Amino acid sequence: AVLGFVAINFHSTLDILLNLFFKAKNIPTLYMEHGVLSEKPGQRVSLSNRWLSIRRQTVFIQKYLSFLMRYPNKLIHFKILLKSLLKQQYTQVKYSAYLLYAKNSFHKIIKTLIINEREVNYSGYPITLYNTIKPASTLSDPYYIYIHQPYVFHKMGTCSYQDEFDFLTHLNQILQRDGKRLVIKLHPVEPIGTYQKALDSTITFVVSNEDLPAWIQNAEGVIGHYSTVLFMAVKFNKPIVQITPLCWPKNQHFEIFIDVAIQSNTLEDFSLLLHNQDQLTQKLSYYQRFIDAEIGAHNSYEHRTKQILNLLVRSQ
Repeated sequence: AVLGFVAINFHSTLDILLNLFFKAKNIPTLYMEHGVLSEKPGQRVSLSNRWLSIRRQTVFIQKYLSFLMRYPNKLIHFKILLKSLLKQQYTQVKYSAYLLYAKNSFHKIIKTLIINEREVNYSGYPITLYNTIKPASTLSDPYYIYIHQPYVFHKMGTCSYQDEFDFLTHLNQILQRDGKRLVIKLHPVEPIGTYQKALDSTITFVVSNEDLPAWIQNAEGVIGHYSTVLFMAVKFNKPIVQITPLCWPKNQHFEIFIDVAIQSNTLEDFSLLLHNQDQLTQKLSYYQRFIDAEIGAHNSYEHRTKQILNLLVRSQ
């Protein structure tokens, strides 16, 4: 038996069709927020593979229209399709339940969906696998952990891997001069062996995602660019230093971190920060407000999964 249908951030024709189909079968549908750094929901054509994207969208539209032929209130749902395709409007799309992260999520989503706050449930942004943090062996020396993002891999700037290796080498030298170690959590798309071969052996790499919370808990601070892993530093009350990525003049994802991360445009700025404890800790007083507004009180995938199941059962 089907427990329910879960739709995430981007409303494609397929999402709208499936929502309509399951509602016709009296099966609960759940709108689930997915990704605080995501773009505005909408129909999208992939620029890298335009024709495949258009063909896929055409198939979904054909299936939607075919289903409408056997569905009551055809005109209303045909208008919903046209508005979604032509105007990126979804105000008439309704779900059985809504699961968002925290307070600000509601204020963002009502620009897309017309819902009452009484219909909304909050799960918190999931940043760890389980409610209980797994213990892990970390360094006895003081260290900073760098949360890597694959901006070179995804060609989001003009940098080469050698530029990135030079950046990380310089970062390591700055920390060493201050008696600290550098720990790196690589993004999963990158092969760890490539970085280990190119960088100094004094740098430690975190391999396991399950071990990452313990590494962040025991760090002096967390360095990153725009990864949502930085939310973990907020939960564990650790200073966040957000460094502008190399060769990337404008980062559209910086805004959500503006209240909780110390902005550092260069590694020279970071070097000065290390000797200014007041500046390093100045943002900590904003953390609780950020938790309440942006990421919520519960932050595990385990908790969110239970929320999803409970809402679908309750909606039956």
